[in-house]
Amino acid sequence: MAYEGTSIAALKSIDNRQLTKAIQTLMGICTGITADNQLNDQEILFLSTWLKEYPETVTKWPGSIIAERISHILSDGIITQDEREDLFETLSRLQGNYFSDTGSAKNEIAFIDYCIDKQIFFTEKQFCFTGEFLLGTRAVCKRITEKVGGLTVENVSMKLDYLVIGTILSEEWAFTSYGRKIEKAMGLRNSLSRPNIISEKQWTEAIKDYIVTECKTIDTSFPLLQEGNIYSYLK
Repeated sequence: MAYEGTSIAALKSIDNRQLTKAIQTLMGICTGITADNQLNDQEILFLSTWLKEYPETVTKWPGSIIAERISHILSDGIITQDEREDLFETLSRLQGNYFSDTGSAKNEIAFIDYCIDKQIFFTEKQFCFTGEFLLGTRAVCKRITEKVGGLTVENVSMKLDYLVIGTILSEEWAFTSYGRKIEKAMGLRNSLSRPNIISEKQWTEAIKDYIVTECKTIDTSFPLLQEGNIYSYLK
């Protein structure tokens, strides 16, 4: 055994270093394949194969994000131009966040006080989406929410129940409408105890839980909610 006699703490340290190195390699690959400002099918398939050969990388950001997007793109066996462009944009933004000035992988705004312990309800509840989402466009997120009984609105108000914040962040977030929605929601919550501010991950997990428990009541004609599709899209 290669590490016989090595302490558990030392083994964990070795595993962490190996995972960090693998993630760095993954981001280097992404930098290389996006250097010409486009993605082709061979590059997407290569990235998919590489992730399968190094499965540990999909357990950590940003590998998990890349794996989710590629899984969705390949789920129907067809790669469209929109999907190529969307993946290119995702990879470019992830590289910008990963290779930050501090060298850290920043994937969240630290001082946003997410409501992490509350159950998320959909029926007749108002949802507002802000930022950029791994799941897809805000229009897609809205349609999914409406299909499970929620209401969607464009702006933050006193009637809003949930503000959902997309995973992909911009360094200039505070100077955009994205940032102003967050700040307004935080201000309202301080005075009114609403809206709840939740992350894209919390929202997708709640969608999955709803489908598991309430699937008989959902209109499965909506393609993204068909069995085998929603799970590849959200898992």
